[in-house]
Amino acid sequence: MKTKNNKNSAAAAAPPLTAPARAPRRAAATVTRQSKALRSASGIAGRKAVSTKAGSPAAAAPAQGTIRLDLSSITVNALLGLVHRIRDGLNGNIYYPDLTGEVTALTAAENGLLALLDTVASLDQQLKTIRAALDTEVLNVKDIVRAVAISCENEDRSDEALVSVGWELRKGRTPSKPVASPTRLTVSSTAFAGTVVARWRRVPTAKFYEVQSQALPASRAAGPITWEESVTNIPSTRVTQDLSGFEPGSLVSVRIRAVGSKGPSPWCDALTARA
Repeated sequence: MKTKNNKNSAAAAAPPLTAPARAPRRAAATVTRQSKALRSASGIAGRKAVSTKAGSPAAAAPAQGTIRLDLSSITVNALLGLVHRIRDGLNGNIYYPDLTGEVTALTAAENGLLALLDTVASLDQQLKTIRAALDTEVLNVKDIVRAVAISCENEDRSDEALVSVGWELRKGRTPSKPVASPTRLTVSSTAFAGTVVARWRRVPTAKFYEVQSQALPASRAAGPITWEESVTNIPSTRVTQDLSGFEPGSLVSVRIRAVGSKGPSPWCDALTARA
């Protein structure tokens, strides 16, 4: 009896075996279910990711762009606008945080263009002023040229005279030929000792005549004639000229030429008479 009571006391004192064994099984089951749920969720997410990469365009890699840049025919103002736009677009851009040097370069380029454009605008204004002054001066010069042309025509409007200055004649007019030499020259003695008289035929286009005379040396071997004595500005209406002051009885050689608008004619052949 005593032995049974000891056994029963030991049994009563030992902890129950059933309750502790059941609690770990429940916990393991809970962990197992959570693990399966996680694996299932992971598998679903993995399949979704694979499905998204395989078929969804929203998850595709970003398109790689190429900048279209044509600067060959761009104007200054368009280039300035482009620099300003790109500079502002880069400034604080989250995609290009390291391009601060480029932003600085674009800012300096924009400021340089603006400064030069201001200079060009100032020079354009100065050029307009200069052009206005030039236009005024051109009008003044034209007035002067017209006045000189009128003066030339009033003084002598013959073709020879106008062409000799450098004027261009109106179309349809041909400048006249140079004045011809006088013809039919005669030189003869007069009733006055030491005097000869020259006569010639009138030249229609002559403005005046010039006559040269020279006493010949006693010996013709002395050399060619040196023309020293001359009479100029003989009116074109006259066709005779007395030449005096020579040694009586000496031989006197005479020649004559006409002077027209384009200058003098050649000297006519000289003739000789005794003074």
